[in-house]
Amino acid sequence: MNLKFAVKLLLASSVTFASLASASRADDAPMPTTVKPVPHEGTMKRHESFNERAKQGNVDLILIGDSITQGWEGNGAKDVWAKFYGKRNAMNLGVGGDRTQHVLWRLDHGKIEGIAPKLAVLWIGTNNYKG
Repeated sequence: MNLKFAVKLLLASSVTFASLASASRADDAPMPTTVKPVPHEGTMKRHESFNERAKQGNVDLILIGDSITQGWEGNGAKDVWAKFYGKRNAMNLGVGGDRTQHVLWRLDHGKIEGIAPKLAVLWIGTNNYKG
């Protein structure tokens, strides 16, 4: 099973399970919007940078997520990233504000094309929570 398919399957399964667990649904109810890939407006520049980085190859670890993941690039976390992830050929694919549907869209539009990481860490869904 390729990584892109595995991540998409995990995302879709998690979102569907959460939707079913949090609210009763009629059998004929539409699937939640969280499993329908859509672009995240205003983030295309960052998305394109992911595609360019993936083209360079040499990626053994990817972290996929929202601002929590993107935050590893920020002040105070850069040194920790360099120390623990730099030698692992890690690629940060976090985008502030991303929801599961945005990650699914990114996966369909080149985010991890051409790379075969050994591990993917997924942290997404916080922005889908309506509590």
